[in-house]
Amino acid sequence: MNTLTQTAEIKDIGHDISVPISVISFTEDNIHLLYAPSLDVYGTGYTVKEAKESFEIGLSEFFAYTIKKRTLKAELLKLGWIIKENKSSVTLRQPSLNEMLIRRPDLKDLMENKNYSHYHKSISIPSFS
Repeated sequence: MNTLTQTAEIKDIGHDISVPISVISFTEDNIHLLYAPSLDVYGTGYTVKEAKESFEIGLSEFFAYTIKKRTLKAELLKLGWIIKENKSSVTLRQPSLNEMLIRRPDLKDLMENKNYSHYHKSISIPSFS
């Protein structure tokens, strides 16, 4: 089973959708890094706490920028997300691990050559319908 693939559905268009994303945690040169490959967002810090704070800022900036520019849906599609919309619902699926490994050589290198852990984090994606 691909543990990096998550799907979420919203039944009431116009509200935020809570989506679980995969976050990879690793250390490089004594710097803690958190990486969400499905959004291509990083956070870094000298401590895990700093990395988490940096990651949250990165997520916030990603959504603020794409919402302001009205490019959120296009950016998610560019990142490989599957988006299915109809009158009453929107379904979002982050790209599979295999899709992300093809699109992001840095992810492949990380998973093949570094010690890492991963976890799922629930985020709220603003409605774009």
